[in-house]
Amino acid sequence: MNETAAQPSTRRFSVAHLILLIPWVALVIDAWAPIRDNSFLWHIRAGELQIDAGVVLTQDPFSFTMQGESWLTQSWLADLLYSWSETSFGGLGFVPWLLLTMTTLTFGCIALVAYRRSRSVTTTAIVLLLSVVLLISFLVPRPVIFSFALFGLTVLAWDSPKARWALPFLFWVWASVHGSFVIGLAYVGLMLIAEKEWRWLPTAFVSGLVTLATAHGLGVVTMLLDFADVRDTLALLTEWQRPSLTSPVFAPFVVGCALVLYAMLKRRVSWWYLVVMAPFAALAMTALRAVPPSWLGIVALVALAIGPLTVGSAERISSVPAVV
Repeated sequence: MNETAAQPSTRRFSVAHLILLIPWVALVIDAWAPIRDNSFLWHIRAGELQIDAGVVLTQDPFSFTMQGESWLTQSWLADLLYSWSETSFGGLGFVPWLLLTMTTLTFGCIALVAYRRSRSVTTTAIVLLLSVVLLISFLVPRPVIFSFALFGLTVLAWDSPKARWALPFLFWVWASVHGSFVIGLAYVGLMLIAEKEWRWLPTAFVSGLVTLATAHGLGVVTMLLDFADVRDTLALLTEWQRPSLTSPVFAPFVVGCALVLYAMLKRRVSWWYLVVMAPFAALAMTALRAVPPSWLGIVALVALAIGPLTVGSAERISSVPAVV
């Protein structure tokens, strides 16, 4: 009988494993930075008014010239959470923890999607690095922070067929905290076409239907139409201006699109995914603020394009230096 002596397994970390930690270091630093957002406190006040009234706001309680006019709180659920958190923490001490929780959830979803598509730690590390460079300047405590996490969860749920049943719930929450849920619905529809997953069409339909069942009901459609009417006014704001192709913020997106196109030319990625990438590339060109959701819309394709990459796997770092 041949006996093999059991060798104790020593768990070691590669350089790629260490790179995986860089985004979380950046997120912790960003979470505890001073609050510079220009409308965050407004959301807290909107939550207080809704709690006091016991209903969501349907009239403008703030403006001098538009007092009492028809007006809906698009992010009513996020506003309630802000107000409750401020009361529970006795101030704004909840903000860093809120930011850290939502951003960790967002980047955790990106990492899981990247690894599921590539099965490579190195590829996952590269995708995370590109993501943190692109997203870090957009991570503010406004309700948009919830939309990033919910988009990440949507991409992850689509990548995990057993979890697709959760999509309607995710979209109900998303429609209650931010109007960008329509971008998520577009993602599901485009991926359904690109991957020919027609059996999930009913789930996609229900996901869209439940967005009409939030506290504002059909008001979510009204809010989106009103938003479309003020695009010219929004263009006066920096975050709604068109991004520069040469700006550092936009660079990861350009790199990601180039990697996907190159992989298509090499036939490592199906040309059908142009159905997904082209609309999100066009969306990214419309405004700086549209770049983060556009990146989340193509992040799975970027990981697929890079593929099972292995760099520096021969060099291993023992656990003690890795922890340090």
